[in-house]
Amino acid sequence: MQSMYSFLALPGWLSGNAIVIAAVAAVALIAVIVGAVRGFTRIGWGALFWGLACGLFWVLDSRLHDSNPLLKLGAVSRLEEGVRDFIASMSWALVAILASLVVYGLFSLIFRSRRKAALRGVRAGDDEDIEDEDIDEDEEEEGGSGIGIVNRIFGALVALVNAVLVCAGIVCLLLVVFDLTPLRDGALQSLYSSALVEKFWTSIHTYTLDFLLIAVIAAIGYSGYHSGIIGGFRSVLLAAGYIAAIIVAFWLPFSAIAAEKEWLSFVGQLSDAIGGLIARALPENVAAVLGKVSCGIILCVGLCIAVALIGLLLKLIERAVRRTAALRVVDGILSTVVLLVLGVLVCALIVAILYIFDYFGVFPTADLFEDASPLAKGLFDVFDKYLVPLFERIKGIFG
Repeated sequence: MQSMYSFLALPGWLSGNAIVIAAVAAVALIAVIVGAVRGFTRIGWGALFWGLACGLFWVLDSRLHDSNPLLKLGAVSRLEEGVRDFIASMSWALVAILASLVVYGLFSLIFRSRRKAALRGVRAGDDEDIEDEDIDEDEEEEGGSGIGIVNRIFGALVALVNAVLVCAGIVCLLLVVFDLTPLRDGALQSLYSSALVEKFWTSIHTYTLDFLLIAVIAAIGYSGYHSGIIGGFRSVLLAAGYIAAIIVAFWLPFSAIAAEKEWLSFVGQLSDAIGGLIARALPENVAAVLGKVSCGIILCVGLCIAVALIGLLLKLIERAVRRTAALRVVDGILSTVVLLVLGVLVCALIVAILYIFDYFGVFPTADLFEDASPLAKGLFDVFDKYLVPLFERIKGIFG
């Protein structure tokens, strides 16, 4: 109780304790009301399962770090100690994230499948062509299922826990960032010297950035399960396909490849034919250019139609997969694994930017975490091994 009082009794904080208490109470009250209105089956669970992943990671890495089976592999055992430690910690992080996603999936299957089935039946008259992703999570309960009192109570509790976890994460991140600014010994000195912050500062400084990285990986992994590997591939293919179609269509008529390759001879023939028609009204050199541009437009339309047809085919395959429970699960698992790897790469890129800032003296980003930080410090150790030689060569070149 004394620790909490010390935390709230901060001279210089706005106009006093009342404002801090009012803000905390307002956030809690809003969370409880929203959770009670929506119910447990309709409230978001993201922060709750992020907290589960972070807690599980802390337990696994702190208790089983040195006994990680990956450390016994020959290829891993030959690496430097810092790199080995990072591999062990990241593997436990992925295990924790996967476990939390599995629990999330089980909760969704148990508590949300019945509501989706009811909505599907009401909206489509039991039309089996209506898919789960076509059902908006924000729709009101239909079909007479309603939201019971127990559902509302648990909804309020989960919403409160979500709010607490999100607010705690934001506060910890701000504490870590402001620790590197003059505010640390200025306007916020009383905050950092409070009993509560001093008691938990080591843990905050050690794990805040790591837990943020876990949040990024988990969010990307969840998006993979939600969209499926086919749906995700289709989205990327359509975006890249249309761009490539436009570029290739207008490049081919002007390229030497179209003239050299026999199977592309139709491009030159089409350009010449259109240019010949235009030459009846315009100079020959202008007609030749316009002929190639017109050919590019025709090719662009054709290639875009081909991309759209491929996208439609993938959409049909995606629907067929989602109608089969076993295939839907396999598709989701494969997509989750792929997206988790992507999430690790995204986090590595984020920390690489921080590392570059620190290495070249732009900002002391290494001070954002303790040496005991498993993931952030582990990535810095990896970059010490593999990026520093590259940076040294760059310095040598530009002298």
